[in-house]
Amino acid sequence: DWSHLNTIEVFPDVDALLLSSRNQNTLFKVSYPEGDLLWALGEQGDFTYDPEMQFYHQHDPQLTPDGTILMFDNGLHDHREWSRALEIKYDPTTKSAQKIWEFRPDPDIYAPVWGDADRLDNGNTLMVFGLWDSKKQTHLIEVDADAQEVWRLRLPPRWGVYRAQVELGTVHYMTD
Repeated sequence: DWSHLNTIEVFPDVDALLLSSRNQNTLFKVSYPEGDLLWALGEQGDFTYDPEMQFYHQHDPQLTPDGTILMFDNGLHDHREWSRALEIKYDPTTKSAQKIWEFRPDPDIYAPVWGDADRLDNGNTLMVFGLWDSKKQTHLIEVDADAQEVWRLRLPPRWGVYRAQVELGTVHYMTD
C-alpha cells in the first residue's frame, strides 16, 4: 500500500493527531476533526535535521510527556539494514528536529517489518525487535535512560512478536 499508516496518536491538549506513514518514512501532524495538515516530519517533511536522525519504516511513534517523539525505527532494506529506538526533539516553529536519544543493539539487529519502543514509568524503554524467520530470533530488550541494557529476552526462531504494550506493570505481547 502507498502510505501504510500504522499509528494514530492524539496530541495532548490540542485538537490534533500524529499519523505515522511507514512507507513514506514520515510523521504527520493533522488537525482534528478538520483533517488539515499542520506539519510533516521525516523524508517527506518540512523539518530540517541531521541526516543521522533519518528514520525509515517507523512503528508506534509516541508523544512523550517531555514533548518529544519516541519511535521504533525499523531501517530500510538495501539502504540501512539495522533497527533502533529513536527519540526526537522537534520545534514546529523553526521546523527543526534533532535526535536526543537512541538505542541500537550491539551487534545490530535488523527488524524490517515489526518493532516497538515504549517508555516505561521508571524511565526505561522497552523495545521489540520483531522477526518471523527460520534462523533469526525476536529480541525484547529493556534499557535504562543511558541506553544500558537492563534485560533481554530472545525468542526461538519463528516466534515473532509485533509489539509489547505495558499496562499497570504488566507486559502484553502481540504476535502475528
